[in-house]
This record gives sequence, C-alpha cells and structure tokens, in this order.
Amino acid sequence: MIIVTGGGSGIGRALTHALAKRGERVLIIGRRAQALQETAADSELIETLAADVSEESGRQRILERLKNEPVLKALVHNAGIIEPIAPLSKVSLQDWRQIMTTNVEAPLFLSQKILASFNNLRILHVGSGAAHFPVKAWGPYCTSKAALSMLTRVWQEECPDLAIASIMPGIIDTDM
Repeated sequence: MIIVTGGGSGIGRALTHALAKRGERVLIIGRRAQALQETAADSELIETLAADVSEESGRQRILERLKNEPVLKALVHNAGIIEPIAPLSKVSLQDWRQIMTTNVEAPLFLSQKILASFNNLRILHVGSGAAHFPVKAWGPYCTSKAALSMLTRVWQEECPDLAIASIMPGIIDTDM
C-alpha cells in the first residue's frame, strides 16, 4: 500500500490515479470526505480515510487504520495549504501556526509515527519552488516549504538508510 496525503484533489488526485493504474493499492487521506470519495470512484485499488494530518487526532486515526496493514511501501506527504495569501505584516499568529502545522509539522510527526511501525518505507515530500524563490504575499507558504525542504535534508543526514526525498513539481494548475 502507498499513502498519499491530500489525495482528494490536485497533485494528490493525479498521483493516486497514476499509482492505481500501475496496480498499486493507495490509501488517500484528506480533510474532505467527498473529494476523497470522488478520487476513489475511479478504482477499487483506492481506499479513503478522512483525517486532518495537521491534528494529532488525525494522525492517530491514520495509525489505527494501518494497524492491520502488513506492508506499507511509501508515504507521500502531499497535503498542504497556501492560505493566508497576505503580506507578512498582515499575517495572524493563528494563520501562521496553521500553515506551519499542516505543511511542516504534519509530515514530521506522521513520518515519525509510521516509521516506528514499518520497515523499508519510502517517504516523499511534495515541495515547491516557493521554498527557494520568494513570492510576494506568500511568506507563510514560502517559509513552510523551505522548512519542509530542510526537514527532508535533515532526515537524509540522520537516517542515511531511509529512502526520503522532496520534489518540486513546478507550476501546476490546481485549486490551491
């Protein structure tokens, strides 16, 4: 099985469909049950779990779902948010924390939990060019994706046997 967070739309949906076409079982996770079900309707190989990866309770639901799963091939951290789009001088503490919790903390803490139960796991972070090139009014997003990029690099240093990488898919026409 392969897990794709944020699998209900955009890059996550496209990746899920591509994996299922290759015969892979995919568990897609996201906050919006309807979007997940729409994605899963295309293949019996796609399973869904409505859970918010930014919340500890959501990560616990994922672990509960995986209890009887014998093999987990990969974990794709695709879930992410871009809001708020506003100058840094206008960003609220609550909005800042939510984007960091979703885009940085969720991949870290979900990976920790899953790595404790599965061997030979591959982890992929869906990054962004915004991690390396600032965009006006995207300060929280750019900062979170830069942190995710560094998180990947630190994992690589600390766990050289762990297959972990980050990709920058480029400009994609998604609802984000």
